[in-house]
Amino acid sequence: MSSRALARGRSAALAIAVALCLGNAAFDTALANPEGVEPARFFERHGEGWFWYENRSPAQAPPEEPKAAPAPPSTDETEDPPPLSAEWLRVNLPKYLDRAIDEPTPENVRAYYYLNRVWLDKGNKFSDVAQEVVTQDAFLDETTRRPLATYAANEMSRQAGLARADALQEIARQAGIYFFFHSQCRYCAVQAPILKTFAEAYGFAVIPVSLDGQPLPDGLYPDYRVDNGQARRLGVEQTPAMFLARPPDRVVLLAQGALAFAELAERVTMAGKQLGLIDDDRFDRTRPIQSVPSTAEIRLEGGDAMTPEKLVEQIRKNARVR
Repeated sequence: MSSRALARGRSAALAIAVALCLGNAAFDTALANPEGVEPARFFERHGEGWFWYENRSPAQAPPEEPKAAPAPPSTDETEDPPPLSAEWLRVNLPKYLDRAIDEPTPENVRAYYYLNRVWLDKGNKFSDVAQEVVTQDAFLDETTRRPLATYAANEMSRQAGLARADALQEIARQAGIYFFFHSQCRYCAVQAPILKTFAEAYGFAVIPVSLDGQPLPDGLYPDYRVDNGQARRLGVEQTPAMFLARPPDRVVLLAQGALAFAELAERVTMAGKQLGLIDDDRFDRTRPIQSVPSTAEIRLEGGDAMTPEKLVEQIRKNARVR
């Protein structure tokens, strides 16, 4: 091929390439401007900046969503109690009294006394109905637990005393009493004869322990032992100190201080129950009251929604006889 022909071919190829580029540019322009509006010339588009780099304004943050307005305060108020009800009187009777004292006019004083009369009459009416209800329900009547009549109360106390003596004798067969004293302790000197009488009455063995190694001034319990650490191990802080001990190693404190005969008998009985020397039933018989159903550990279902009749029914049903 001649050089002239080759040159013509190159010119034709260049023309075709230019045409394609122009065609693509027109196509891009059509996409960018679909409405066919002629775009502004560059020198008329100052906002785009020089050298074909547009100065784009910073992206604007999306508008904040308006915060929900806080809920208005509740306008529901506690409903006032009915006038002259017990709740109303508890709140208002002191106010009327204060007013009558601060401004003692006949009207203020009279108003207070009328309200006080209403309060007293309501109380009297409640008392009458309460007496009727209690006396007709053995579950509520305290005379079921212990009679008010003197002769009956005395007989119940006598029976409880016999049961306690029997329980103490049973405890004495299985346990003894530690008696810690100090030779200079005045209360130890007066406690010793009471303890001796008690021990002889029920058959208790007494183990006397001297903290200072010296005997009691009146010579009671001459066969005492000298303390060699027992007091510290048992936590003795003052004398006289007495413990109920069940061999081989169970000990219950009776008192760190002087006790009368009756107090000593009561505490030894309770300690015997703690050590398992007597059972609950035997212990209950030593008390001068009748065993009745107890409500101390019951659980109810329904709460405030229960009617008064349902409430009473559940309490009676779940009460435990001690």
